[in-house]
Amino acid sequence: MSRHEPSPASPADTAVQFADGIRHAESGYRNAQDVIRFIDAKAGAIAGFTSVCIGVVLQGIKEFLCLNKDIQESIVVAFKQHPACALVLFGFCVASIGLGIACIWFVVQCVAARSPRIGLQARHSMLFPYYDAAQEAGAARVHYQKLERGLTRQEIAEEYEVQLLNVGAILEKKILFQRRAANAFLGQLTLIAVSGAILFFYAYIYMILPEVIK
Repeated sequence: MSRHEPSPASPADTAVQFADGIRHAESGYRNAQDVIRFIDAKAGAIAGFTSVCIGVVLQGIKEFLCLNKDIQESIVVAFKQHPACALVLFGFCVASIGLGIACIWFVVQCVAARSPRIGLQARHSMLFPYYDAAQEAGAARVHYQKLERGLTRQEIAEEYEVQLLNVGAILEKKILFQRRAANAFLGQLTLIAVSGAILFFYAYIYMILPEVIK
């Protein structure tokens, strides 16, 4: 039985395959850039919401301190009967502020600019011309001068390989910190909601209900 060996690809077929591969790499690179912009936008929105939540907690503390003495004393008396709830409420307020600060820190780490390189060996890319002007200007110039003679297919493919690896590493960090920021915001929101429910319960039992019964 004879075996049919695959015929070698013609130069035309090879050129088509190379062009298709480059277009595919371009699509992946654009998609990664779009995702990065979307993540940065979401991180900014999370930072805005968590700042509002921190303001709500601080405003609530300020409002309590500005209440007249009779209302403050009635609240203190109510919580003296249930000291555990008072400690829980205090802990929730402190924890919500702490989570808000952590959320903002995660957002800053998410949107912070990062060097578009991975590994210890610096590799220049025309797709992202980033280099240290004081130490790498010569090597970068040599690399970019390849444009004068024209890039080979292998060099073009290596350019996309380097940049896709770099943007993938950047994207992984952004997703990681954006997820942490979202989790911190969710925890902060939960603590504020539970604290509000506890406050409403005590206000209804010890302040609103007695007035209704009268």
